[in-house]
Amino acid sequence: MALAVLLVTGPLNALAHGVSWTILRPTEWGHVLRAKVAFVLAMLIVSAVHGAYDGRRLERFAGAVHGDATLVGRRQRLQRQSVRFSAINLGLNSAIVGLAAWLAILP
Repeated sequence: MALAVLLVTGPLNALAHGVSWTILRPTEWGHVLRAKVAFVLAMLIVSAVHGAYDGRRLERFAGAVHGDATLVGRRQRLQRQSVRFSAINLGLNSAIVGLAAWLAILP
């Protein structure tokens, strides 16, 4: 829910402050904002893939792994992959917060 609010209010806030395409190209502020938007898009893609791929597969393995060594191994590999996706997502979110802080101090 919070992400949906940010996705709606971010562009509206930019419009309210008179941000235009001409400002985004030659200025440091514009470069930082474009980087932040790129990281947000990457984070959305990683989150969607993580949820659609890992989440559904882990649900299927939840009840089907008792005693089957092959399924246990597959579940463990999937859990490690899920942790990697989560770490990437955390890194992207940290970068987004850093870029937002940088935007706040730029003129």
